[in-house]
Amino acid sequence: MVSCDVEADCKEDPEGLALRLAGKGAVSAALKVAESAGLSIDLRRELQGRQLVKLLTADPLNGGGPAEASRFLSSLRDTDDALPVAMGAMQLLPNLRSKQLLVIKNLFSIILPCSIM
Repeated sequence: MVSCDVEADCKEDPEGLALRLAGKGAVSAALKVAESAGLSIDLRRELQGRQLVKLLTADPLNGGGPAEASRFLSSLRDTDDALPVAMGAMQLLPNLRSKQLLVIKNLFSIILPCSIM
């Protein structure tokens, strides 16, 4: 019964479903809904930013931390999304240390490939 409700919500109001899922902490599920329903790039970037914050603030022993956040940014299908996603995440991050880690990781991911060329 629950899966029928979710399927109906996904067909009738995919944006609402994605936002409800994200609000309950199921950000990766919300991203899947947003991507499969072809929702706006702005909503997808917002959800990707939330996922990035979730990864940055999670314990590395539980699949989070700066390294996992960096892998997530690198895995984005469109490389043009990385900067807006990171900037959106910066606004959501709870403390300065997390923001500094995000900036440092992004600088290295941008600078190192350029210096190799």
